[in-house]
Amino acid sequence: MSGIRDDAGDLVLNHELYTIAARRPEFRDIAERWIQRSRTALEQHLPPDLARDVDAYIEGLTLHGALAPNHPSMSQVVHSLRRILQDPDHE
Repeated sequence: MSGIRDDAGDLVLNHELYTIAARRPEFRDIAERWIQRSRTALEQHLPPDLARDVDAYIEGLTLHGALAPNHPSMSQVVHSLRRILQDPDHE
């Protein structure tokens, strides 16, 4: 996924954090703070519900990008984000 997440080491570390936090409660606070920092950054531009959804999309995209042989193109990512951001169910 060129341009989205080029550093494979960061990607692996990110997913290792989530894995250890899921298995060991003493690491959950670290993972929760990481997630909150991401959402706080997104909330500078989006309402909280949309920030949560975009954050989840980005996390899923990076996971799929790390594991899937075919990565979505930048135009596919932009199209998906536009659909999320234009969803009339968000207030």
